[in-house]
Amino acid sequence: MPNLAALERFPVSLFGAPMGLLGLGLVLRDARDLWPLLPGWLAEFWVWAGTLVFCALLLCYALKWLRHRAAAWAEASDPVRMCFVSAMPVAGCLVAGGMLPYAPVPADMLWCASAVLYLILQIWGLSRWFTGIELAQIHGGWMIMLLAGVVFPIAGIPLHHIDLSRFMYGTAIVGGPFIIVFILFRMFTGPALPDILKPTAFILLVPGGLLYGNYAQVSGEAAPYFITATFFCAITVLVGLLVFARRCYRWPFGPSWWAFTFPLDTMARGGLRYLRVATALAEGSLNPIWPLLAATLLGLAAFAVCAVSVRSLLALR
Repeated sequence: MPNLAALERFPVSLFGAPMGLLGLGLVLRDARDLWPLLPGWLAEFWVWAGTLVFCALLLCYALKWLRHRAAAWAEASDPVRMCFVSAMPVAGCLVAGGMLPYAPVPADMLWCASAVLYLILQIWGLSRWFTGIELAQIHGGWMIMLLAGVVFPIAGIPLHHIDLSRFMYGTAIVGGPFIIVFILFRMFTGPALPDILKPTAFILLVPGGLLYGNYAQVSGEAAPYFITATFFCAITVLVGLLVFARRCYRWPFGPSWWAFTFPLDTMARGGLRYLRVATALAEGSLNPIWPLLAATLLGLAAFAVCAVSVRSLLALR
């Protein structure tokens, strides 16, 4: 059982952990048709690890609301931290994707519950922005609450929730430029992010990875160039972020470090998608840079998930 006294300090941002773990597992599943030598158990290991972590965190968060409601409400209404509450339903939709081959009915129920909860939280977040929010309170974590609809088609399309997946993806693809501009404006003109929040800058990669990576599934057609360009832009941003984070070992370790993981998972998903498209168009003369890019992005994602997992286990001691 969790320590009930310590639950008052339980950060909801820890739901970024199952997002990173499950994101890697689902990407590895997706990669096996391109690289059959990848062992199937490797993907399932990360899927089940993420599922177990999600269940443990869900129990802790439920107990926090039962035993320390004031602390839970303060977190859910604080403009700096409230955006991380949406990581819970986003992680839930990824768990549904992981469960799909094993238990399709529970997976379907979990996806629907996660989608409804996410939309409620998204409306709650938008109302908070309309009420007024200080520039210093804006950071990359807000993309989880306002733009993570791009994540839901990963499991929603295989579960045949086509219309709701398109709705959530559509709100993100239209609202994305506005939210990203706000976040970039804060980064460029506002006070510097505290070191503990600097990993959240990597969340900027998620739209570029998933707007392109999920477009064909959602629309049923090839991605137009401007959608593909979002992936190219994200690659450039990724290089800049890697330079920005070159001394991340000096940043204090905390739950925000899981913000390194899922964004890199999404970039790996985008890289695999682009490799499939490039292979189909190559007609036997595939440019070797695309397999190298896809493998590099997948390797970065795996490294980030492994490194943050080990660091988290050491911190738990």
